[in-house]
Amino acid sequence: MKPANPQAAAVPDPPGADRWAQIGRRIGIGLFWFMAVYVIVASTSSVVAELFDFPSAAPDAAQAPRCAAAIQSLQHSLLEHTGAELKLPPDQARLRRWLTDWDKEFAETREPCGSLKSTRRVLLTLRERLEAMLQTYAREALPLREQIERTLETYTPRSS
Repeated sequence: MKPANPQAAAVPDPPGADRWAQIGRRIGIGLFWFMAVYVIVASTSSVVAELFDFPSAAPDAAQAPRCAAAIQSLQHSLLEHTGAELKLPPDQARLRRWLTDWDKEFAETREPCGSLKSTRRVLLTLRERLEAMLQTYAREALPLREQIERTLETYTPRSS
C-alpha cells in the first residue's frame, strides 16, 4: 500500500521528536492527575467540614457577645410575636411580612456569628416550628376557640 502523499513519507521526523512527545504526554498526564486529586481533596474537606460542623474560623472574642445578644433578641422577638399572633385574628399576609423581616435580621448574623453556627441552626429550627404551629393553630384550634367564644357570648351579659 502506497502512502497518500509520497512526499510526506519522505520527510523524516526530527531527531528526538518521539522523546519530546513522550515527555509532553507524561507532563500532561501528571497535571491531569494533580488537578483531579486537588479537586477531590478540596471537595471532600468541604463536605466533611459541613457534616461534622467544624468551625470555619476561630471565634472572634469581640464579636461573640454581640452575636449572642443579637441571637437572643431574635429569639425574644420570635416568641413575643408568636404569642401575639395567637391572640389576633389570623392574617397570613401579616405573618408572612413579619417572618420575612425576621429572616432578614437572622441572615445578618450569618457572617459575624460563625462561631455560634449551631445556635443559629437551632434558632432557625425554632422559627420553622413556630411558623408551622401558627398554621396548625389557624387551621385546627382557632375554629374551636371561635366556637367557644360564640357559645359563651350567649351566657355573658353585654356591656353597653
